[in-house]
Amino acid sequence: MQKVLFLSFLILQASYGSVLGFYQDALKSVNLKMQQSYISSSKQLQISALKINRAVNITSSISYSKTKARNLTSNFSKTNIFIKDTIDIFNQNQNKIQLLDLSMRGKSIMLNIQKRALFISLVNMIGAYQKIKTVLNMRKSILEEQLLLQRRLKQAVQAGGKPRLEYLRFTNAIALLKYKVTQEQGSVNAMRAILHMYAPHIPKLLHVKLHANQAGFIAHDPILQLNMNKARQSLAQAAMLKRLWLPKAFVGVNRQYDNDPTANGDNYSILIGLSMHFSGGRDKSIQAATVNALNTDARYTQLLVKQKAMYISLHNRYDISKESLHILKPAIKLARSNLANVKIAYIKHYVNLISYLQALNMLITTRISYTSAKYNNITSALILNNLSKGTIYE
Repeated sequence: MQKVLFLSFLILQASYGSVLGFYQDALKSVNLKMQQSYISSSKQLQISALKINRAVNITSSISYSKTKARNLTSNFSKTNIFIKDTIDIFNQNQNKIQLLDLSMRGKSIMLNIQKRALFISLVNMIGAYQKIKTVLNMRKSILEEQLLLQRRLKQAVQAGGKPRLEYLRFTNAIALLKYKVTQEQGSVNAMRAILHMYAPHIPKLLHVKLHANQAGFIAHDPILQLNMNKARQSLAQAAMLKRLWLPKAFVGVNRQYDNDPTANGDNYSILIGLSMHFSGGRDKSIQAATVNALNTDARYTQLLVKQKAMYISLHNRYDISKESLHILKPAIKLARSNLANVKIAYIKHYVNLISYLQALNMLITTRISYTSAKYNNITSALILNNLSKGTIYE
């Protein structure tokens, strides 16, 4: 029993590893990992700049003037050099840092939304590829068996045991089977080429046990996180506006070169003071930011319902496919046994060609249905498990 559980664990890990490995390679192919790195670097640099600007925010100016006075025989000039440093004594930049942090977090969450869409798309594409590939191999195997029967039927026609018209009908049925094989082979080739654009090795999808839960699915949902982050941004904007009036200190020095003969010559001065900013629309701007936060927060319930519906839909697909597998597995065995019996009866002239083709189509249809249910089950579990654990955002 322990060996069975251990092997099941290894299969589960292998399935996760291969799919997640393909996904990680795909992230590199579409540069999402690089974008995440750029966002992180940009955030650190901008925060560092704001911290430095709290005490070091220097402005400088230089001016030159030349004057001609009526009572003086020659011109004179003045040159002013001014340097000022504004100091954020009440740390208003902290509000800017908070807004910047929320803005960068918003960009990271938007990348996570792209990551989720990419993961779901890749899993579904891999599932569709493996499904068509499995059906193609099944049709090829059945086609080989029918070609053998066609040769026997041709010999029977030549010996007078079967009418030529029946041989022609059977040949038409094989032609339709060949057409399906050709179509599916084209689809497999196209899907393989598309998947190779993301990563070189397409993983196999093995059975996955579902261990997802709605609470984890909602907790890691990036769309809900983005909505909450936008509300926090609006509140942070309101908080910054409330502190906008707080004074900032400034220290400056001015050096003047003056050759006016009536003045006292070159001089310098030191300036120390406070500057304050008042805006007539500040209160309205604060109210607007607060209302915007409330409006964004109100949308959370609407988005929550939508994401819960997504979870329920995926879980329902998993449940239906799981039940379908239990139903279709014995149905395949029965259809295969029925075809074998009908084939013998057809060769011995007990049933006609139509009965044989009906039994053949029944087996093909049942196996296709089983294959669809199988990959619907695997892809649903993979999507639910990874979105519930948040592994694709790491």
